[in-house]
Amino acid sequence: MGFGYWTTSDWAGYFTSHISSKKTVSGSTGIYSSTSAKAGFDPKNIEKRECRDSDDHPSTTPIILGLDVTGSMGPVLSNVAKKLNVLVENILDKKPVSDPSIMFMGIGDANYDFYPLQVTQFESDIRIAEQLTDIYFERGGGSNDHESYNLPYFFAKNYVKADAFDKGRKGYIFTMGDECCPKTITPKQVKKVFGIDMQEEISTEALVNALSENWNIYHLVIEEGNFYSGRYRDHDGPKKIEESWTPVLGQNLVYVDNCENIPEIIVSILEADNGRDATEILKDWDGSTAISVQHALKNMTVKNSKETGLVEF
Repeated sequence: MGFGYWTTSDWAGYFTSHISSKKTVSGSTGIYSSTSAKAGFDPKNIEKRECRDSDDHPSTTPIILGLDVTGSMGPVLSNVAKKLNVLVENILDKKPVSDPSIMFMGIGDANYDFYPLQVTQFESDIRIAEQLTDIYFERGGGSNDHESYNLPYFFAKNYVKADAFDKGRKGYIFTMGDECCPKTITPKQVKKVFGIDMQEEISTEALVNALSENWNIYHLVIEEGNFYSGRYRDHDGPKKIEESWTPVLGQNLVYVDNCENIPEIIVSILEADNGRDATEILKDWDGSTAISVQHALKNMTVKNSKETGLVEF
């Protein structure tokens, strides 16, 4: 997968027919109209996902975007779909990474949901959008304090093959949601989601450490979500989220105060990770977006390409 090119004309046609014309986020009139997970997106039916170099894209960079498809995440799914062109076209124009090949994942709760993980293919053309909107918005989740954000980590470690890794280059994983980091992934969950046997549970921290050889891993905390904001529960959501995620990801824990700016935030993270000057990153966005990007990157130590040393937001 990953052949072909993203074009503005392809996006304009797809946006008009499949996104802007829809009245809701999900359902028969929605952007995400699937009523169940597609068999091809079910990890139990996937032997591997490949991100390979080609004549079209000789130096591919695998990028995984894991979307929380539970409860209150409708605005996130809507904005990611509506502004997918902002994400893809800015990566192509700014070139923080070479030949981006994008995969989406739908993340639920491995303990409660029917479809805790959905996985698209790595693509580089309008099929990125086509497969995104084929994801089933299950709206599930459970009564615990987390969703199964570690399922993409398990998949990336065991199922993804990429030429970039063989060349010593890393891919990127961005998960996003409003709840805590799960402490472990259990044999029962692995059997349910992947259909394979595992003898012992694995801590999420150990899984991230194992992935770090080939992946840069970020989690976007959606501050507008119900768990973070405490809208429906009497608890200290922000504190619990920070305490669960920080030991696992450190400064790669990113806070999003406006989910409309997720595409710009992801592009900015890619730029910061690849050495673009912090001040220059912010100059590219208008006032409100720049404020949101600055808020998101506040914990990051950004490599400065113009000077020796590091720059902190």
